[in-house]
Amino acid sequence: MKRKYFITSFLFIITIATATFITTSFYFAKEREWLLDQQIEAIASGLLANELKDAELSEMDSIVAAALFDQPRTIIVNIYNKNNQLIYQNTNSKNILDDDLPPLNENLFTYESLDHEMRILNFKLPSKKTLQVGLLLDQQMSQLVEINQHMFMLLGIIVTLGLLLTWIQANILVRPIEELTAFINYQTSKVEIDTPHRPTTSLLPRSSKKPDDELQLLWNSLYYFKNAVETKINLTKTTMAQMAHELKTPLTIIRNSFEYFQLQKEFSKSIDPHMITDAIDETDRLNTTISRFLEWSRLESSAKDQNIHANKLSEIIDETIQSFQKIYPLHNCVYEKMIDIQIFANHEDLRQLVRNLIENAFKYSFDKIITITIRGNKFILENAALPIPEKIFSHLGEPFNAGKVDGSKSIGLGIAWVCSICKHYQWDFDFVYKDGKAITTITFVT
Repeated sequence: MKRKYFITSFLFIITIATATFITTSFYFAKEREWLLDQQIEAIASGLLANELKDAELSEMDSIVAAALFDQPRTIIVNIYNKNNQLIYQNTNSKNILDDDLPPLNENLFTYESLDHEMRILNFKLPSKKTLQVGLLLDQQMSQLVEINQHMFMLLGIIVTLGLLLTWIQANILVRPIEELTAFINYQTSKVEIDTPHRPTTSLLPRSSKKPDDELQLLWNSLYYFKNAVETKINLTKTTMAQMAHELKTPLTIIRNSFEYFQLQKEFSKSIDPHMITDAIDETDRLNTTISRFLEWSRLESSAKDQNIHANKLSEIIDETIQSFQKIYPLHNCVYEKMIDIQIFANHEDLRQLVRNLIENAFKYSFDKIITITIRGNKFILENAALPIPEKIFSHLGEPFNAGKVDGSKSIGLGIAWVCSICKHYQWDFDFVYKDGKAITTITFVT
């Protein structure tokens, strides 16, 4: 890339410089030609002011000499009669043109003879004669730039400076890319300590045929890093799921053992029965935590569910409210359904989302009043609750991030489930605490 950028930048600079030089040269050439034309017209006007048009041939030399006395350049003067026959030539015209006379059919033009170049003006006199005035152009006037040793030195200096500045610019641009590539390779090597699976170069999408292209190397490094991170994450999720499954089996055996001890009367007399009951409850809690965590990790690691159906949100809410009213008979749930909507999602995922939100509202509401509203494509749930501590609120949506409910610590996977489902279906999840109320809003994609 550095070589490509260097050559491209240099060619771009040369092209711009050349275009600028040609445009400027053309402009100044036109301006110089205009100034010469003004000078020729002034000379012709001066000759006419000295009564050249009515003078005799014997007097013309003295009139022309007087008119051109202060002119630093070589001026030719020719006069033709009405039949376009030459009747007068000044000395300069005789010495320079001889018989190679400029034509009379153009008014103002540039005439090139064998050895000279001049600007010619043909002016018709009232006496039907033609006054022809010419200004001899030297080499410096006809060429805007004189090519000599000094010009070659100047061009060499300019090209050298252009090459140097282009090289510096290419290095300034490419160096951050090289440093970023080195940093990504270093981070990839750290991630790949436990992930030996590395993609081969043939798997990489190719954007350039040259292996030394800096952008191609950066692209390869990013691809390696992405693959290494994904492999690490998938391995971690697989390991966690396997570990959770391995824990469930001994926990089930321990619980069954405690139930057996509880049924043995002689053994129950020697041990406090509350200890066995507490052990069974804690074992159940661990089993529930592991089961929910397995379900949550499955949702996090799975692709978007293809088993999607149209679900009536009001039916799922009614079913969930009835279920929790039996568990919390003293709570009052106000359900405001302005319009029923259908949500396209896996039925179990949508049911789990609504269940987790309503369960939290029943569990955390201290005035036992829950308000549920369907407004447009929004599901809004409000309940009076104590403020959430900052350390918990800042990690809202993460697993095992929970406070205490009635003195007992919750599992902390309910909101994690909700956030994962919303992320899975690209729904918006919003939670605010305002005026002593916790307000949860889910905006569905309908």
